[in-house]
This record gives sequence, C-alpha cells and structure tokens, in this order.
Amino acid sequence: MPVMSQSAKERQTASKAAFAILLVRITGRRDLPQSAAGQALIDNARAYISSFRYEPIVTPVFAADAVMPGFQPEPVTEALSQAPLEGDGQSPVQSEVELEPEAKPTQKLVVSFDEKAVKNSLWKQKLPVWGKTRPSTLLWLAVQHNNQRVLLDANEPTALLSYIEKQAEKRGIPLLYPLLDLEDQININVTDVWGGFNEPIKNASERYQPEAILSARLFLDPFGVWQTRWAMHQGNDEIDWQVSGTDLETVVTQGLDQLADRLALRYAHVSSLGDESEFLITISDVNNVSDFVRVEKYLSALSAIKQAELTKIQGNALVFRLDLRSNAQALKQAIKLGKVLLSSEDLFAMEASESDRLVYRLMP
Repeated sequence: MPVMSQSAKERQTASKAAFAILLVRITGRRDLPQSAAGQALIDNARAYISSFRYEPIVTPVFAADAVMPGFQPEPVTEALSQAPLEGDGQSPVQSEVELEPEAKPTQKLVVSFDEKAVKNSLWKQKLPVWGKTRPSTLLWLAVQHNNQRVLLDANEPTALLSYIEKQAEKRGIPLLYPLLDLEDQININVTDVWGGFNEPIKNASERYQPEAILSARLFLDPFGVWQTRWAMHQGNDEIDWQVSGTDLETVVTQGLDQLADRLALRYAHVSSLGDESEFLITISDVNNVSDFVRVEKYLSALSAIKQAELTKIQGNALVFRLDLRSNAQALKQAIKLGKVLLSSEDLFAMEASESDRLVYRLMP
C-alpha cells in the first residue's frame, strides 16, 4: 500500500486497507469489506499481521503513446474544455489559476498476514475461502482506435497491459497471454476476437490448455468514453458483460472484477465445520520418498481438506482418510486445477460401499 510516511497511525490505516484487499482476494467477494462481518475482520487487521516492511515505489515508464501499441487516446479533459456550455453557446472560461501538484507517495508498506489465522476466521464465520490453486485464464483482447484494430501483445510493455496485470494480481487471477506467433495468426485474427466468434477463439486457445478463456474488445468512442465487451468461456458455458466509462483503468478494473466474481462463485467454498464429510483418496504412482513428501505437502495445502491421515500403503499407492471442510465436488475442482493429481478411477475397481473413495495418480 502506498504511504506518505512510516508513522504508526498511517501504518495502521494502510494495513486495514491492505487487509480489505486480501479478504476480497481470498473470499472472491467484493462486497465483504462493506459487510458487518468483513468490517469486524478489518478493524482487527492488526491481529493477523505476521510481518511488515517498507519499500520504495518504482513507477514504470511508458512512452507517451503506450496505452496500447501505436495507440494514443484523445485527452478527455481537452475535448471537454472545447465544448460549449449548455444553454449559452459559449466556450467555458479557462481558469488561469495553477494548482500545486499533489505530493505523491514514494514508498509503500508491504504487509504479510498469517494465512492459517485468516482462513480459520473465515471458516468459523461461514465465509467462502478460495484456495491458492486457481483457474488459469487465457486473455484475448482486441482494441480499436481510428478504425485500426489490434490484439493485445503481452510482449510489448504498455500501460494497458500494466493495468490488466495489476488488477489480475489484486484479485488473484492467473492470466495467460497468447503468443500471437505464426500458429496463432493462422488460427485466429483480430476480427474473430472483436466479433466474439466462439469457435475460432476456442480452437486457437486449445494449445494453451487454459481452465478458462476471456475474450474482450475495447475502444474509445467519439464522446471520450471507453466501451468494452467481455466474454468468459469455460467448457460449454459462456457468460458476457459490458463495461463503459471515461477512465481506462477503472473500466479494465471493473471488467476483470466481474471475471473474478464469476470464477469465485464456482471455486470459493464455505466450510461445513461441525459436519465434515469423510472420504478416502487413493493416490498411485508414488514411487519414492520424494513423491510421498510431495503428495503430503500438496494435500495439506488444499483449502477443501481439513485433515489428511495416511491409512494404508498398497505397493506404489497411498490411501488417505480425508476430513473435508466442504464437499467432494469442491475438492475435485481444486485437484483438477492443481495439475498435480490426475483422476484414474478406472485403475481401481471400487465396491459399492466405497462410493466415497476418490482415486488419482501422481503426475510426473
């Protein structure tokens, strides 16, 4: 969080603001900081701090036209200053008063919070917890200015790309970007993304193996308003939304916030403390001590699992008894995203009484 000084008062205020951002990232709920439960947690933010430090703020430098490659939007304020006042047909009087530029923070407070304590508080209050394993989302973004349309190229550092990465990190969304190499150029073009044509977008995305696809278009209209249309593709499901506004960063932020909100509805789960489900999980292809440690560490990191107890070793397969905080579907979703275990129920013939057994193999 940017701060003007290292005073205790400012540190307390900044820590609360940082904790509010963290709560949104973990729960997937943007409205949580405004709720009574969220405000109570934020007021007690100090109790969850494990460490803090100060760092200088390094401002990225972009070329004057680097909102996007070869693209310089008209300044909205200039367009407004030339517009006549409503009713009198005259141009507005230009003020000759020059305001002092506001002082900007040159340092930031970096706060670390106790993960276990935060999650325990959320679980106890029946608030959703979205684990660290999250769906990777491939972004296809078409932008237009002066009748020229281009695809966002992650290899070119621009202010627009910086905005996108900043907000994605804030919400905990891992984004992937297309290479836009010859293979992509053969499979898809800017018109496909601009028009939101599903088949070319999905076909071109297959090589990247994303869990979700985000396609979007963005342009500045003649009135100085940024217009965007977004669509999330996941399996056979598609959800689209539109965002507009005069500030580019705000429009991008709102567009990505809605993506995060929709993903959170699928992957953030409320704990069922007091009524945990017990399952068995068999994991094969555990061939050495290193594999064993890797499996134990992975299971303990999954938010859906309260406790994992090793009950049996069968050759190169391990059997764990799991106490789940949520349901088996939530666990399966998390495992699928993690790409550490691969479902292999066909390798084990399960009896009817073992319908609560999950079967996986350890991926290399």
